[in-house]
Amino acid sequence: MGKQERSALTRAALVRAGGAVFSSTPFSRARIVDVLQLVGLTQGAFYFHFENKRALALEIINRELELMTELTLNVRDTSTNALSALSRMSQDLGRLIQSDPVVQGGLRLTMQSADEFPEVIGASYIMWFETISQIIQSGVTEGSIRSDIEISEAAEFVVTAFVGSQQIASVNPMWEGLADRLRTTESFVLAALAASR
Repeated sequence: MGKQERSALTRAALVRAGGAVFSSTPFSRARIVDVLQLVGLTQGAFYFHFENKRALALEIINRELELMTELTLNVRDTSTNALSALSRMSQDLGRLIQSDPVVQGGLRLTMQSADEFPEVIGASYIMWFETISQIIQSGVTEGSIRSDIEISEAAEFVVTAFVGSQQIASVNPMWEGLADRLRTTESFVLAALAASR
C-alpha cells in the first residue's frame, strides 16, 4: 500500500470515528482524544489531516451532504416513476441514517450546533428541496402526481414531513423507530400527492 493510499485511509478512519463521536456527544463536549481512541491513532496523525475539531466536524457535515446527495440522485435517476422515487427515497434515507456514523454525526452536528457552522447551514435543505421539486414535477408530467398542486409548496411539505420524522427519531439512540416513522410519513405524503386513478 502506497503512502497516499494509507493517508487517505487514515483520513477516512478519522472522519468515520468523528461521526461516531459527534453522533453521541454534543460538539462542545466532544474531544479529539475521543475520536483517536476509536481508531487507535496519535494526535500527530489527527493534526496532519485536520487543523482542529471544527475542521473535522466540517468534513463530516460535508461528507454527510455528499452521501445524501448521492442517495437522492441515484433514487431520482433509477426509479420508474415519481411516487416510487419518493417511496424509495424514504426507505433508503432511513437505512443510510441508521447505518452510517458519518451521516449520523453530520445530522447531529447541524441540528445541535447550527451556530458553530453557519457556512453549511441550509445546504442540505436546498439540495432536498430542489431534488424533491424535480421529482414532483416529473410526477405531474407523467400523471402519477396530482396536476392541481403547486410544485414548490408540495416540495416544502414533503421535505418538512421527512425532516420532521428524522428529527423526532433522532432523540433515540441510533435513530430507533426511524423506519416506522418514515413509513407512516411516506404513506401520508404519497396519499396527499397521488393523482386519482
